[in-house]
Amino acid sequence: DRVGTVRWIGILPRGEVPEEWLGLEWDEVGTGKHNGTFQGTQYFECPKKTGSFVKPGKISKPASLASALIERYQVDNEENIPLSVVDEAGKETQVEFVGAAQVRDHQRNLDHLRAASLIASSISTSGPLPKCPQLSSLLLDKNTFLQWAEIALILAHFPQLQMVSLSGNRLEKLTQSLAVDGSLVQAQRLQTLALNNTLISWAEINLLAKSLPGLVELHIASNRLGDIDTALVPMPLLKTLNCDDNRITSWKVLDTTDKFPKLETLILSKNSLGDDEVSSFSVMAPTVQRLSLTDNKIRDWKTLGWLCSQACSHLVDLKIQRNPVASSPDGDAASNNQSQLVRQIVTALLPALQALNGSEVSARERGNAERYFLSMGKQGHPAVVAVDADSTHKTRLEAIHGEVVVAGSLAENQGCLEASLASVTLWPDAKLIYGNLPVSKRVPISMTIRDLKIMCQRLFKDIPLERIQLSFVEPEAPVATAFPLEDDFREIGYYGVGEGCKINVGDKND
Repeated sequence: DRVGTVRWIGILPRGEVPEEWLGLEWDEVGTGKHNGTFQGTQYFECPKKTGSFVKPGKISKPASLASALIERYQVDNEENIPLSVVDEAGKETQVEFVGAAQVRDHQRNLDHLRAASLIASSISTSGPLPKCPQLSSLLLDKNTFLQWAEIALILAHFPQLQMVSLSGNRLEKLTQSLAVDGSLVQAQRLQTLALNNTLISWAEINLLAKSLPGLVELHIASNRLGDIDTALVPMPLLKTLNCDDNRITSWKVLDTTDKFPKLETLILSKNSLGDDEVSSFSVMAPTVQRLSLTDNKIRDWKTLGWLCSQACSHLVDLKIQRNPVASSPDGDAASNNQSQLVRQIVTALLPALQALNGSEVSARERGNAERYFLSMGKQGHPAVVAVDADSTHKTRLEAIHGEVVVAGSLAENQGCLEASLASVTLWPDAKLIYGNLPVSKRVPISMTIRDLKIMCQRLFKDIPLERIQLSFVEPEAPVATAFPLEDDFREIGYYGVGEGCKINVGDKND
């Protein structure tokens, strides 16, 4: 079901008989073939690959919400198709669902309707709306509404609505607050509003806010909004703000969270937030616990350090995958290593973090990450130097774990050595060693992957050293997920190997 806007009506110079054509701008780029041009003449303007010329009979006739509700929920479109079952002897018996008629009768009574889904139903007007006293959820995505006045009529007619989605409707510009017969519409009970891909502006959002005093969730993704308007109207009850895919480049978006004193979740994925002028902005509101920065342009470890140390140090849930800082130009294996490094460092920097990139941060993972952070810091790892220039995190973590030693200094402090050991089980997972028993060992978390492979080769013997492939599974993982250990000169602690881990010893040739 493709949705578009009629931009032109007229006669095209094609064919022997003049015919009327419609010039359409499709909502989705790639649906059309041009920008409103035919044989070198511009008939209407639209972005490339969104324009088409179609005959009037090819488009759906506009409907009203009133007629769509009746058609969808009151007209009995169920065919009386006989149902039967066949037993083991091959005998067929006619059956019917007990109570099916009563269920349909109940659904046809709009007095009982609680949720209506009328997605892509060619609705453009409200019409003479029926009474639906219990209607609380209304999905009107991908319809053809143009006038905000129609939306105002709907909200005024159904004051009990709690959730409305208008995503994919290309409404004309809103120039004044929503009103019916000169009176401001107040949707007091509306808590969730979705306006994704409607091309709404920040100024229009300000006008809408005056009619939505109880709004808790606002979804405004894919609207080409650009950087946030610092003059936003406060939304005192808002808890979730989704600004996904909006060409936002400035970290000022974090400064505006004071407009939303109860904001808990801020979604900023698929924007262009990078490394510019990060230190000039203040701390994000402490109420914000969940932040998504997936698919942005963060390249510098210093930016990551600023986010975790100053701007968002109180976060419990962060999504930051697919940023340049978490990838490498040297291929998938190197990118995986870089992504793991980002996870280790971010986990160490955010003491309240409970979930990172959609997966739980366990207490075991946190401890391993914090000890490895100290180990890397002692070796002068550039990433740790960048994110912890003033050693604030080093001081905090040493108060928890004490001094963590690295491989070159293990013999200098036997007490620290004991603290840095982990009991692991080496599990034979290759065809050549299936008959061998698992071996338990206490190993330093600063041991390199190369040294661990050498140990495994000595223990199991039958696999050549160059073919040994290691992976590990955390004991508390909800699903046994193996992580490849491919970088021979990384320490096993880098990957989160710690107390109680199982290390699978495999063969690359299997």
